[in-house]
Amino acid sequence: MSDQNSSIREQVRSMEQAEFSNQHTKKALEAIAEQVGVEDLSGTKADIVARIYEQFPAPDPSLRENSTIDSPVAFVWQETERLFREAETNEQPKPRRKDVVQHLRDQGVAYHTARTQYQAWYQATDGGVKKLGAIEGLPKKVAEALAAQK
Repeated sequence: MSDQNSSIREQVRSMEQAEFSNQHTKKALEAIAEQVGVEDLSGTKADIVARIYEQFPAPDPSLRENSTIDSPVAFVWQETERLFREAETNEQPKPRRKDVVQHLRDQGVAYHTARTQYQAWYQATDGGVKKLGAIEGLPKKVAEALAAQK
């Protein structure tokens, strides 16, 4: 996708159709529509905007969820650490990201929280090489949870 299309996607995702329509003339909307692959430029501004928005569907709403457990960030860090150490102890391969994320979701962590925090944990531990207790700058709840365990 071109940089220009990325910019349009950001605008589409950040505002309602009516606001997007109000910020552009009909001629500008027709140009944007052509750029993103809309073939039918007929109708009102609202019709053209609706066709532009069809080109950039919103993310799957079923993935927009809230965690059902307390301190999901700390839980992700601790549970991911546990899964990696368990695999290491049992001389098994490191768990795959998608398996860890699914496990976390099964435990009540929201999808996006699980993905984001897994990635933060993975980077902070250098792919699971460093152990959590030895890492400076842990998220506050993670540090508190680790301190409570000692």
